[in-house]
Amino acid sequence: MSWSSFAFLALSKVTSHPPPAVEGITLEADGCRYQPAGGAPCVIRWSEVERVSTYCVTLFSHEALCLDFETQAGLRLSLNEEQPGFEAMREAFFQALALPPAARTDPVAGEIKVVFDRR
Repeated sequence: MSWSSFAFLALSKVTSHPPPAVEGITLEADGCRYQPAGGAPCVIRWSEVERVSTYCVTLFSHEALCLDFETQAGLRLSLNEEQPGFEAMREAFFQALALPPAARTDPVAGEIKVVFDRR
């Protein structure tokens, strides 16, 4: 290997960056983990959730269902159905907190619906 090839290889190792994290929601035994694209992950434990609201937002050609979580520690996190893993997380949340069927209905446009409130 020539000196210039070795220098290039060494320099590329030093300056390479890990690939950015892929956005998505993954389930954990007692909650979920949200990984924003390129940001630090956020973990929500079902036992720490104080309040959850649901609503729809209008995007360019359709509406997206959203869930806003508020925790005991003051963390607020908004997740929507466009994010990978949303449906599985939503179902796990409803099951973990044994919410009644009425809480599972989607809100109508313009409505903010509180589906869980521990306060």
